[in-house]
Amino acid sequence: ARHQFASAGALATEALALRPNNFDAQVALLDATVEMGRYDDAAELVDRLIDQRPGVASLSRLSYLRQLQGDMLGAETAMRAAVAAAPRGSLDRAVPLAYLGEILLERGKGDAAVRAFSDALGINPTSAVALTGMARVQAGAGDWTAASRTLNTLTDRVPVPGAFGQSADVARARNDRAGQIAADQLVDASISLFRANGAVVDVDLAVLLADRGPASAPAALAAARAAYGERRTIFTADAMAWALYQSGQAKQALPYARTAVATSPAVASVRWHAAAIFAATGDEDAARTELAAAIRNRWFSASQRPSVLALATRLGVSS
Repeated sequence: ARHQFASAGALATEALALRPNNFDAQVALLDATVEMGRYDDAAELVDRLIDQRPGVASLSRLSYLRQLQGDMLGAETAMRAAVAAAPRGSLDRAVPLAYLGEILLERGKGDAAVRAFSDALGINPTSAVALTGMARVQAGAGDWTAASRTLNTLTDRVPVPGAFGQSADVARARNDRAGQIAADQLVDASISLFRANGAVVDVDLAVLLADRGPASAPAALAAARAAYGERRTIFTADAMAWALYQSGQAKQALPYARTAVATSPAVASVRWHAAAIFAATGDEDAARTELAAAIRNRWFSASQRPSVLALATRLGVSS
């Protein structure tokens, strides 16, 4: 929960040495293995989990692993199975419903995503995943007021850095400078709170800072380097790539961008960042491939959307 994945993996391994079939320890080991970027090992672990207990915990993690590897149909199928495995009306059902909505957004299915988010919120009105997902849909439709109101519903209760970052993104998109500054300050404050409680949030902070633009790029790069020293996932590679790019170091960002999209992950922001970097370094064919994948999800960032569309026009990628 604190994103201390190396320590979590070591503790889970120790627990499994004492009790090899302990389900919770297997889940912790799987999560740590994924976050350390060892996807082949994670695939073996998730298969074992599903054989032991094919429920919400194991099926939702199978879905996530498939998403990281670009298999979105497989990811949706596994998450729907996770929803079906949970009792109707239970909080256990709200969680996979919200994640199903996220998958549907990545697949370009906005209406279906809204239904999944709505179903999740009908069970748990404060679901962070469902509320931030619904806000992305609202921002994508240009309904800034609704998006802000939805995000405030969450952040009034829990200081979630990503939600504050999304509020800043909405403010940037609508040219609300005062709102952006206020939201950025709340991001910084919430990050400080999480760090004070022992959480490792460098990768999240790096992308949030890089999204603010070149002025925040040095701080973004420092956070990305700290994250990359601890975790080696597509997300830490993406954070390094985006921070370097925003620092004016597109050539140095290139190997990190290639690592981030090596498995063709169905994560629109990661593929957009790679597209921008590939285009800046002259590899327009690779840029087109990544941009075509990213552009299907028009909801991932309201403020980045104009840049995405501008690059698509320049490279002849259909939006």
